[in-house]
Amino acid sequence: MFSERGFEAASLDEVATEAGLTKGAIYSSFSSKEQLFFEVLEARTHERLASARLVVGDSTPAAGHALGERLASFTADDPNWHLAFLEFWAASVRGERANAIELRERRKEFRDAIAGELVRAGVEDHADQLAVLILALSNGLAVEGAIDPDGTEGLFAFALERLVGG
Repeated sequence: MFSERGFEAASLDEVATEAGLTKGAIYSSFSSKEQLFFEVLEARTHERLASARLVVGDSTPAAGHALGERLASFTADDPNWHLAFLEFWAASVRGERANAIELRERRKEFRDAIAGELVRAGVEDHADQLAVLILALSNGLAVEGAIDPDGTEGLFAFALERLVGG
């Protein structure tokens, strides 16, 4: 529902209905719509990391390319998710939401996990900076892809092939 309608427009009633739950059931598990969004974000993050682990076995250009293709497929499968995330992110950063600190902490955890995966794959030099670049590329290409999907096809794989492979 967040992907379809965006964070602000998606109501908890709609989210509950789509999940086959009541609004009360949602509130019994999550303290707010923001908390539910964080949990969805967390699940998506873990899914991407698990997928990346299946690809990353070395630090060759081919491994970088395969990783880029795998991660880009998540954006292609649900192109509006990044838009909902950026909507949530923008409101948090502007101070319109009280969760800016939590968002910053969760993004740092995600960056650290990406850096850890890079190190595990043998990409030890500048893993922290590369993790930031990978997230920035993902977000930027998702926005560009929402505008012109054909204009971004293959670019994430192309960029990671060069970044990871050196």
